[in-house]
Amino acid sequence: MADLRKISESAIEAYNRGDLDGFLAQVDDNIESRAAGGITLRGKQAMREYQKGWMTAFPDAKVTARQLVVEGSVTVLHASFVGTHTGVLKSPAGDIPPTGKRLEGEFIGINEYRGDKAVRGSLLFDRLDLLEQLGVVPAPAAAATR
Repeated sequence: MADLRKISESAIEAYNRGDLDGFLAQVDDNIESRAAGGITLRGKQAMREYQKGWMTAFPDAKVTARQLVVEGSVTVLHASFVGTHTGVLKSPAGDIPPTGKRLEGEFIGINEYRGDKAVRGSLLFDRLDLLEQLGVVPAPAAAATR
């Protein structure tokens, strides 16, 4: 049986190096994944384009695992994402031009594996918080005093 903890940790390390191919090494060619904002990704090429979009928008991004749970063929990752928005971020609502702002947020990634490849996934994060941090939508008055 594949060591899913090691595979997940290697994917995070690759992402933090900006190594898209290394990150995608754990992804099945026919993956189906869902992401916040009603996004459905079908196939490794769709996953490549999605992740490349984040790496382009936040080239200095770093992911830090807070908790990684492995149960059978499923991994659940609770992690933080930190990066500076210096490139265009493609979103379901349209492109967001660079703001130069630092983004800090948490996400949960759930992946189901067949052997050593992720075949199904879900990426959950607070889209409104992301947009507020980038200044695309106004932050509530209480949040503005943080």
